[in-house]
Amino acid sequence: MTKKHKRKTDRRAFKLKLKPQTMFSIAQVFFFAIAFLIIISFSRRGLILVRFNDLMTDVFGFATIFLPFVFLSFAFLLSKIKIPLSEPNVIVGSSLIFLSLAGLGKSGRLGLVFWDGVSTLVTPVGAVIIFFGIILTGFIILLNTSFD
Repeated sequence: MTKKHKRKTDRRAFKLKLKPQTMFSIAQVFFFAIAFLIIISFSRRGLILVRFNDLMTDVFGFATIFLPFVFLSFAFLLSKIKIPLSEPNVIVGSSLIFLSLAGLGKSGRLGLVFWDGVSTLVTPVGAVIIFFGIILTGFIILLNTSFD
């Protein structure tokens, strides 16, 4: 019988242990960077920024204009800065508004998928009513207010 040799693991192997606050900081920098890259890509200067803008416009259409706000609200949520943009309701509300505007305007691939999905289940008129309702709900959540 042959012996099976077990590989010895090097106990000195490189292990990266990061604190949770460090991970939040990395994610925050990532969200700020993506938001500012999207804003800068609107200038359409530079090969990479033009392609990035074309990709974002292809996927999201005109709703790409609102995308930096969503990423900035994610970044502020992860920061310890206490401003109104750093609350979770801002992210939920702005995401609802962003996605429903894309669907209502049939903008980009994502908007067409949303529109086709909803208008197939209900008529196109019903889809418009649903998307307007989602936009109104998004504003209520975003502003953390009620009709009163």
